[in-house]
Amino acid sequence: FTTACRSRRIMSLQIDSVNEVDGKKVIIIKNAFDENVQRKWIEYYQTVPFYNNGVAQNIPDGDHTVNFNSNFNLADFMNIFPINDILEIVRMIHPDVSAKHFHRSYINAIKKLNDNDGHYDFENTDNDPNLFYIVALWMGNPFWGKYDGGEISFGDLLLKTVEYEWNKLIIFDGTLYHKILESNTNLTRITTYTGFTNTQNNQIIYKGFNKW
Repeated sequence: FTTACRSRRIMSLQIDSVNEVDGKKVIIIKNAFDENVQRKWIEYYQTVPFYNNGVAQNIPDGDHTVNFNSNFNLADFMNIFPINDILEIVRMIHPDVSAKHFHRSYINAIKKLNDNDGHYDFENTDNDPNLFYIVALWMGNPFWGKYDGGEISFGDLLLKTVEYEWNKLIIFDGTLYHKILESNTNLTRITTYTGFTNTQNNQIIYKGFNKW
């Protein structure tokens, strides 16, 4: 993989680096959103219900850990986040993306010791250049510490790892293999996951299923 660090301003978002992993882009924006967005987010996520999303890891003593998630519809997303600014970054991966390609969004809550499987969000088996699945992943726990873990790694060999950090936004190609790493804190790893795609007709097996 290669990494190109840039100081580029696109609307209100400051890109910190554009990384190439397995020939696909991973774009990182640290401290992505202003205090107004942060305030609206904190007021929002503390009031939404989270649901059991299934067993993430079996523990030797017979217990198990689970993931939790909350649906995050487009209206709520747009009430908090500047979607046009996000889309400007998303279009660096595919120029045709617009708000109409908003496909699904979740708020994910992952606890300590969860060992999540790596995966692709969409496998473009025909290598059709007209198909895209692009992910905006935002790190939303304001209390997370520098050494609390919960990183995300990209690529078939997981050679590019990005630290979990409050208010960090990652835009990446969903056909790129990625995996969440285990955290070492009792805090909950909270992220917003949003997919923009024109592959809905090919996504039947994924509808209603949150891989995170």
